[in-house]
Amino acid sequence: MSYLIAFLGAGIGGSLHHSINAIAPRLLETALLFGIILVNLTSSLMIGLIVGYLAFRGGSQATRLFLTNGILGDFTTLSAFSPDVSALLERSDLARAAIYCGLSVAGTALALFVGLCFAQTDF
Repeated sequence: MSYLIAFLGAGIGGSLHHSINAIAPRLLETALLFGIILVNLTSSLMIGLIVGYLAFRGGSQATRLFLTNGILGDFTTLSAFSPDVSALLERSDLARAAIYCGLSVAGTALALFVGLCFAQTDF
């Protein structure tokens, strides 16, 4: 049953990822790979919120599996990040590659931490 839960969540997450990655460049009119950064930052923040909430307030393993491993696990991905970095480096666009890596790696870690902190507070 846990495989089915993760499978269903992954289908939702993959569809969301594709949608944002397709729409973001048109809406934001930017050459920077903002769609993937937006996806990775948003999902890291959400994972922090969900994991923190479930850890401090309780929740089922099925809920965690569906939301974090399923939806958000497939929503965010290094499989999109790595080829983008490679393409920037092949074009010798070192500044953009550095910004992209910095925002992606440090930004997602910070977003996860912020999510965990928010999950621990009472609003």
